[in-house]
Amino acid sequence: MNASATHTTSRLSIAPSTISSFDRFVLLVILVLAAAVGLAVLRGDQIGVRLARYGPTGEARASTAVTVRFSEEMDRASAASRFRIEPAVPGDISWSGPTLTFRPSEAMEPGRSYTVTVDSGARSESGRQLIESQQFAFTVQGPRVAYLAPVDSPRKNVWAVNPTEGSAPQQLTHSSRGVISYDVSPDGSRLAYAEVNEAKGSDLKLLDLDTGDVRQLTTCGNSLCIDPVWSPDSTQIAFSRQGFSVSPIPGVPRDDTRVWLLDPTTSPASARALFTDPQVRAHYNPRWSPDGTWIAVSQPTGVSNGSAGVLLYNFQSAATEFHSTTGPAGAFSADSAYFFFPALSASEGDVRPVVQQARLGTPEVSTVSEPGVRMTPVQIDRATLGSDLIVAQRAPSAEAGIGQQLYRMELATGALQPLLVESNYDHQAFAWDTEARYLVMERSLVRATDASQAPEVQSQIWLYDTATGDIARLAPSALRPRWLP
Repeated sequence: MNASATHTTSRLSIAPSTISSFDRFVLLVILVLAAAVGLAVLRGDQIGVRLARYGPTGEARASTAVTVRFSEEMDRASAASRFRIEPAVPGDISWSGPTLTFRPSEAMEPGRSYTVTVDSGARSESGRQLIESQQFAFTVQGPRVAYLAPVDSPRKNVWAVNPTEGSAPQQLTHSSRGVISYDVSPDGSRLAYAEVNEAKGSDLKLLDLDTGDVRQLTTCGNSLCIDPVWSPDSTQIAFSRQGFSVSPIPGVPRDDTRVWLLDPTTSPASARALFTDPQVRAHYNPRWSPDGTWIAVSQPTGVSNGSAGVLLYNFQSAATEFHSTTGPAGAFSADSAYFFFPALSASEGDVRPVVQQARLGTPEVSTVSEPGVRMTPVQIDRATLGSDLIVAQRAPSAEAGIGQQLYRMELATGALQPLLVESNYDHQAFAWDTEARYLVMERSLVRATDASQAPEVQSQIWLYDTATGDIARLAPSALRPRWLP
């Protein structure tokens, strides 16, 4: 029997592959993104390097730094060689990442406009270039006057006003607890100030006047860190630190008051006591010599059984010298060779208040005020130009009134010449402008004779033009004027 086998062949049918609409969308997106990336690369090569940020624009201070931030890291030599300012300004260029900073070595001219140009061809590290030259401009504003206000508020702040334009004052600090004291850096770019803290002490803070950034420098708890004073090269700040409790002697700092030094360039800022020897008694009121090699501090009477005087410290030799004084007033000479201070001089049984000068680094001390003239200054300072001293003190004769008046003292003869004498007004806390023409000061009425004069009894800030004799009020109810270059 023949057996037959039946084979069944099955065929696998494969349908054409299909792409869903979602797949098509994804593919389209990928293609579009790829095209966009390619276009961006192409356009980037065409556009080249950009100026991402620059300044100043509008108004600027005479010592304002000029900054240009590029869109990417630059070949620094290439970019610096294509940076210029017109009119030309001497200065130095530094870099931080892609940011070029130009710092003038001389103050720019107030009222003048300056144009900054970055010429085309400046190369980045990747080889791309600045395709077109870029420009921006600014106008230098004149010096302003800073001050604390209002007098009758526990929450004072620092303000500034242009003394010649009559414009509205600008608030510089915005403290909700209040500013106690402050100082302006020599180049006018920063403000160091003492602000009341939560513990009812005070801390030092640093305000960048170009950017508005605020940085805390000290954490003093319930101690008072006050009266910051910048060194001439802006690398250090001297300040007084004292406990919170009140001194047992009115008007005299506490027994634990000490001067400290702070480096504002470090982060966090580092501080140290000026004197580490615990035998150095209480001191306050720091003042720097113009060359920064000396610092003077006041030592009050009645504290630790010591006599009032000025203690001077030399940073180069670590030498100190002490001179007895009749008050905290005092000033260095322009060449940092002498220190002037009020003292008592005894001659032939007659003891009289005088102004003396100490030749620093030597035992030489001599009287520089005119014989027979009673000298009781509350402030001594040198004129910005020249060698004469300016003193604020009560008039030598009763006819000139009871207020503190301003006098120019010629060092060659000791003669005292009236500078600003107004019989019923006090004048103090004065400061010269850089040209030694204008004085800003606290001015207040000694005694009001009717109700309309009551506001004048409070301290006000006034401007005195020594060339014309004109005097003008800059701010009512204000204290501690400082020039803001």
